[in-house]
Amino acid sequence: MKDDGKRYVVRVYGPWQTTGRLAAMQDNHRFLATADIPHAIPIATRNGSSWATIGDRLVEVEPYVETEANMDNWARLEAGLPLLGRIHSRLRAYQTTAEGHHAPASNSLAPEDIVPGVQRETRRLREWHLTDAERDLADTADELAWRVSEGRLLEAGTHDELMARSGDYAAMFAAQAEWYR
Repeated sequence: MKDDGKRYVVRVYGPWQTTGRLAAMQDNHRFLATADIPHAIPIATRNGSSWATIGDRLVEVEPYVETEANMDNWARLEAGLPLLGRIHSRLRAYQTTAEGHHAPASNSLAPEDIVPGVQRETRRLREWHLTDAERDLADTADELAWRVSEGRLLEAGTHDELMARSGDYAAMFAAQAEWYR
């Protein structure tokens, strides 16, 4: 959307999105913005709300942030992973509502859906004419999905905590980083 030369993102949520969940998500964005992690803050409506309701859909508008850092190739994904780690580390310490912790959709998967969900996405990736290293990365994602689904996850923690332990996660991360060099 464009108005007076400014660009905006209009996000229309599915009917499963609740006002409580959206409020928690927006609170998380505000928290991250105060923690020096770039985040666009929703623009208030005329009545001061940070979203509008149209039919059974919640709608929010935020400033468009111009960037050339689209996560559209492996090098950019590698560059973006440390920021993603920082986001998760900060959010781990942030107290949010119960609705903020339990996403009904988006990037949450029920345990029985982990393997099929990951395999569906890695099949899509493999259609991109991957290099051998990228194919290995997709294979690793499939293997991790199986480990998680079978309860064989060896380590848990934030990126920083796992790297400090110098265990399997740190070794896997280092090996993956070598693929990009």
